[in-house]
Amino acid sequence: MIDLDQLRKDMEAGTDGPWSVGGDGTRVKPMPMDQFFRPVADVGPDIRWENGTWVEYGREEANARRIARLPDLERAYLELREAADALADAVDTIEAVEDGADLDAAYRALIEKLLAYREATQ
Repeated sequence: MIDLDQLRKDMEAGTDGPWSVGGDGTRVKPMPMDQFFRPVADVGPDIRWENGTWVEYGREEANARRIARLPDLERAYLELREAADALADAVDTIEAVEDGADLDAAYRALIEKLLAYREATQ
């Protein structure tokens, strides 16, 4: 499970996104950037020692692109988490409705939460 408090602290303390890949395809940099920048991450060569020799896998650029997506994924995760929590609350409200209660209001609340969830997952 992801520690949401730590995630929020790291998002606050870390370099703002979005990030992109630049240079030789292995440097992750903040966007927009000026002409002087230090990469957020510099992905090293993807090599392994196998059977007495170094083998290069060439996954550096793909790894850099994955790292560059992190700020967007963090934001999306938090939005989805909030939408899922709101949806769960709406379902709990409907389940708690007793006979004679305002079912229309409970269902309207559920529909609003479903629409918010749909919007967050697009």
